Amino acid sequence: MASLSRPSLPSCLCSFLLLLLLQVSSSYAGQFRVIGPRQPIRALVGDEVELPCRISPGKNATGMEVGWYRPPFSRVVHLYRNGRDQDGEQAPEYRGRTELLKDAIGEGKVTLRIRNVRFSDEGGFTCFFRDHSYQEEAAIELKVEDPFYWVSPAVLVLLAVLPVLLLQITVGLVFLCLQYRLRGKLRAEIENLHRTFDPHFLRVPCWKITLFVIVPVLGPLVALIICYNWLHRRLAGQFLEELSKLSSLSYKQRIKREERETEATRGRGGLLRDHSPRGKEELESLGGGKTPPGRDRGKRPAVRHIYRWQRNWKHSHLLPHPFLLHCP
Repeated sequence: MASLSRPSLPSCLCSFLLLLLLQVSSSYAGQFRVIGPRQPIRALVGDEVELPCRISPGKNATGMEVGWYRPPFSRVVHLYRNGRDQDGEQAPEYRGRTELLKDAIGEGKVTLRIRNVRFSDEGGFTCFFRDHSYQEEAAIELKVEDPFYWVSPAVLVLLAVLPVLLLQITVGLVFLCLQYRLRGKLRAEIENLHRTFDPHFLRVPCWKITLFVIVPVLGPLVALIICYNWLHRRLAGQFLEELSKLSSLSYKQRIKREERETEATRGRGGLLRDHSPRGKEELESLGGGKTPPGRDRGKRPAVRHIYRWQRNWKHSHLLPHPFLLHCP
């Protein structure tokens, strides 16, 4: 009977462990864990992105403080406290761009929506739940990508060169088709030409063919040169004839004028014998004195010059251009 009243060692150890477990469970009855996505969330520039976050075990988080901030400077992205959003505590770059989805907050699940994603949003976000003095956090990674970032430079070069290559191939095919058709037509025309060609033409000497080609070209040119020389000589002869007439007329007028002066001088011969001053003055006033120097000497060279032109009028290269003879 004594042995049954004394407790055994294993029963005491089990009782101690049971009490310790009950104490630990009672002390951690109000605690929870925050769980976020393990993989990075990817978003495109300008799009919207959602960052989910929940507590485990799930319970109503309406009375808790829920928020997101960015380390290392704890910039507040969005804050929910006392049942409402605290927009005044947001960082300036996130104002008006965030929204807290509270549809499942009774189950401990919330989601942060960010609009108009920027490159500066790339990086880590921290989601936290605070119940009185107890707080748990979870890290979320956001990757922001350009819509065309996935395209490699080789693909871009290929996309730029491909239209040019297609255009060149198309033009080449069209050109080959046209060339093939024209070649067929040309071949048919050549065959028809050989059929209708006069075989006598092949026996004609080459010099006859050359003469037949050159004569129609050189004939008008030679005729034009002959007409030019004939017109040149004719106009030159007319010019010399008119010049000789004018020269002879001026020479006759000069002779007549000198004869009149000589007769006038002889008619006043009595004045030459008068040695009075009055007679000398009258003689000088009437011009009965000596002939001005150079008058007789200048007469014959001009005549010789005119005769020289008359003798050499056939030398057309010494004359001016015939079309310039009638110019004033």
